[in-house]
Amino acid sequence: MSETVFVTGGTGFLGGALVRKLVAFGRPVRALTRSDEGARSLRELGADPVRGDVLDLGTLRDAMRGCAVVYHAAGFNALLRGNVVPDATPQQHPATE
Repeated sequence: MSETVFVTGGTGFLGGALVRKLVAFGRPVRALTRSDEGARSLRELGADPVRGDVLDLGTLRDAMRGCAVVYHAAGFNALLRGNVVPDATPQQHPATE
């Protein structure tokens, strides 16, 4: 059995194509989504949706646990976040803990 991969941005144009291709290759895919609609779309593609946000490091850490590979295809749109850009210092990144 193939190892699980994790995808951010799986409901977007690039991420959705990536999810479809990974599933077609038989890879188990876990994909991050912020909405119920996104979760439904990901399930239809054959992925296991995980509710969360790329800015929530706890959710990301939990969602990536056990995955062999992470594909980061999500974008950050400051307009959707009230022009707030997160402070992504290395100390906050899950891989550095």
